[in-house]
Amino acid sequence: MGIATTVLLAWVLAAWLPHSPIKKRFNLVSSGTGKRLQYVTVYEYSRLGMVRREWIGGAIGGGGSALGELGQEATLKTGLKTSDQDRSWGNLPAALERGGRAAGAGVEDARGWPYLALWCTLDASAINGVGGGKPCPDGIAVSRVDGKITTSHFRALPMKPIWSGLAADTGIFAVMWLVGIAGAAFARRWWRRQRGRCVECGYDLAGDVKGGCPECGWCRPAAAG
Repeated sequence: MGIATTVLLAWVLAAWLPHSPIKKRFNLVSSGTGKRLQYVTVYEYSRLGMVRREWIGGAIGGGGSALGELGQEATLKTGLKTSDQDRSWGNLPAALERGGRAAGAGVEDARGWPYLALWCTLDASAINGVGGGKPCPDGIAVSRVDGKITTSHFRALPMKPIWSGLAADTGIFAVMWLVGIAGAAFARRWWRRQRGRCVECGYDLAGDVKGGCPECGWCRPAAAG
């Protein structure tokens, strides 16, 4: 029940949670050599229950750098920010390790509550209708590719586990189910006792609860049965 609730909730969040455009969050400088500065630009939109992020790597600088590149280089050097980037899931951690143009580009989405539990990748070229392949290779696409919906708003049900979040959510929901089932059973027995019925089968004891139940034998000696 715990893992079923975790997966179902992640899929509900993927199908219904409102999106907003992905915004630039980080410019990450990798170990560039010579006069060329390697970087990875990461865009991210996160809210309770979801994270969607996109990245693209590249390099600037070198001889005869354009004025725009020099301005971007200053931004990269002063805007370096890595502390709040979650590297516990997805393909982005490996892309950041490669750095620069070797990082390539990608889009990925994770869902789950209270912790992210499942994730999937999105193929931007397939979603935008400029390339073949599946829009979500490792998930179940919910949105249709019609040339109108953008990558930021494309919906898919994630299938790949984030093991730490999946285990934590499963444990939390399993405990909640156990407490809920035990509480419901206790409430049912209490209500039946208050109405003068057998707490086990609900048989009408006409208020004589202490005498036990002649129907199912609850709270009656074996000889009486």
